[in-house]
Amino acid sequence: MARLEARGNTRYHLARLQGQGGAGWPAGHEVTFEGRVVGQAGLFAGGASLARVRKDLPAGAALQVGDVAVTVQLLGAHA
Repeated sequence: MARLEARGNTRYHLARLQGQGGAGWPAGHEVTFEGRVVGQAGLFAGGASLARVRKDLPAGAALQVGDVAVTVQLLGAHA
């Protein structure tokens, strides 16, 4: 039953990550929240990165990419 209800619903959405202090990271690096992997960062350029992050994150979650704290801006219609 759960499979039928989840079909067509994604667990991830796109977000813009901004590194604190101008630090960058390699593409494909894990995005974490409280020690748990919640997404994957893309290429870092111009002080920001596009990433896919879980939809179930709380609003204002303090995310990290490696040792770098990041701010998150959700993209798309559900932002």
